[in-house]
Amino acid sequence: MPGRTTTDDVRWGLGDAALGFALAYALTLVFSPLVFRLTGQSLDTPADQVPLSTLALQQVPFYGGMLAVPLIASYHKGRGPVTDFGLRMRGTDAPLGLVVGLVTQYAALLLYLPMLWWTSVTSDDISKPARELTDKAHGAGVVLLIVVVAVAAPIVEEIFFRGLVLRSLERRFGIRWAIVGSSA
Repeated sequence: MPGRTTTDDVRWGLGDAALGFALAYALTLVFSPLVFRLTGQSLDTPADQVPLSTLALQQVPFYGGMLAVPLIASYHKGRGPVTDFGLRMRGTDAPLGLVVGLVTQYAALLLYLPMLWWTSVTSDDISKPARELTDKAHGAGVVLLIVVVAVAAPIVEEIFFRGLVLRSLERRFGIRWAIVGSSA
């Protein structure tokens, strides 16, 4: 199948995924104090008062670790990220993805209904974190929020989770367990 690799083609795997997780978290721990200093924040600033610029800059080392490991592993132990991680796109992928995404969003809303009916959780409680984040965005902060949430996060997550993790699990355990494992 085009865009797919076999076990013989690549030498990267679950160890590289573990390294990516570890590197992302280590870089975040190491660079968070620097990010706070650069943005004029104290490390003991309450989470709800941390500015959007600080939150966005904290993602750089995290995303850097999660993106660097799969790309380096693919270039050095595989056939490159386009082939190894199936980064090719067909004309039908975007419209199909839009439809599947919308259906999934509505299905996810249905999952919240029992929680709203049978617990003290309200829809305001559920939407609070997203509202707090968007309320911090003004002017250039809106662009920063879009770059971090709508551009960087999906790209990094697709390459790491659907590229490196899913395909590593698939080679070792088969597609069913790979889907369950990478989703978890």
